[in-house]
Amino acid sequence: MSLMALGLFLGLLLLGVPIVVAMGAAGVAALLWGGYPLELLVERLHGGASMQALLAVPLFMIMGRVMEAGGMLTRLMDVSLAALGRGRMGVCLACVLASMLFAGVSGSAAADVTAVGALFIPAMLRRGMPPARAAALQAAGGSMGIVIPPSIPMIVYSAVTGVSVGRLFTAGLLPGLLMAVALAAVAWMQERRAVAAAGAVDVVDEPAPAFGPALRRAALVAPAPVLVVGSILLGMATATEAAALGLGYVVLAGLLGTRELRPAMLPGCFMDAGIAAARVLCIIAAATPLTWILAMDQAPARIGVLLADMAGSPLVLLLVINLVLLLAGAILETTSCLLLFVPLLAPLARLAGLAPEQMGVMVVMNLAIGMLTPPMGVCLMLSSAMAGQGMGASSRAALVHVAALLAVLALVALWPPLTTWLPSYLFS
Repeated sequence: MSLMALGLFLGLLLLGVPIVVAMGAAGVAALLWGGYPLELLVERLHGGASMQALLAVPLFMIMGRVMEAGGMLTRLMDVSLAALGRGRMGVCLACVLASMLFAGVSGSAAADVTAVGALFIPAMLRRGMPPARAAALQAAGGSMGIVIPPSIPMIVYSAVTGVSVGRLFTAGLLPGLLMAVALAAVAWMQERRAVAAAGAVDVVDEPAPAFGPALRRAALVAPAPVLVVGSILLGMATATEAAALGLGYVVLAGLLGTRELRPAMLPGCFMDAGIAAARVLCIIAAATPLTWILAMDQAPARIGVLLADMAGSPLVLLLVINLVLLLAGAILETTSCLLLFVPLLAPLARLAGLAPEQMGVMVVMNLAIGMLTPPMGVCLMLSSAMAGQGMGASSRAALVHVAALLAVLALVALWPPLTTWLPSYLFS
């Protein structure tokens, strides 16, 4: 029954059926094939979309939208430009820094690319950077949005596996910072090579904002990620409560602090974020009957035994898990990957010698890298459109960024303290 359901799902995808419809149809067909009553379908659909941990998803989306409408994200980007934005190399490094800062409040890679890229892609192009390289760098920077907390995919992973959201968030901090360092190093080396090949110096063609005024203007923004992530790390709030606290703060900061957010703008922010959150929750609801059928058919255990026998050693098993996730992330949407593959692969974590939070960060990092690779590559798709560049050229330019992120992924997979030390220290 599991093979029939998965085969139907993949077949519908190949026919171009939307993911949510393909998952729902496969789940319904499996329930009917197994002789289960259709009342169970309604129960599973409702149960999938009403998990308490998922309440944080729309709240984080609204928070990011309110910050964008209230001018707070622009202030974060001005600080990045003021600190590093001298010349083409400086603006590339500032793009990575701004992407990292925005990742600390958005929880979404697509939102990171859209918001940060609107400012930095034109800035890089004005300084003479090739459009394909600008698109690749912005897409790679946006991929940090789902690794650096708060992270919406980590919340979904927690809902699926039961791993603590707080431990997942803290486990993602150091790998997220390493991703930023790796991308900044790639940008620095590329620009140094470009300047040397041109036989010129990296001149300042646009003045950067003054650092002092930019820092003062951004002072109201800084407490938002500290309030959200800090309240979770200190055990003062759940992810949902922290998202509500952060949302309340950014609304007050926009209305009373920056004064760029007007009350009339709030319904539009809530509507935009609500539509985006509904897409995620619809996929989760549609996938729940399918994942329930797989669990009832003991598919995770069977696949675990099969892969363990094929791998022969924990190291090979680890490689197989990562290859499966990288391939899935390249062809499927992130939430769909989490709901379909995490129940199948999570039981293998112990066989591969992985801690629960290490497995969670590794899964999310694989999906983040998948956002840079065709055919799905949502981050690369968005940044390519903003740079006026085709996916083919952007994909080739992104290869070096993918290689850098794969090196960080290897550290996450092979060196447990990178993801386990901070959660153990804070939650001991």
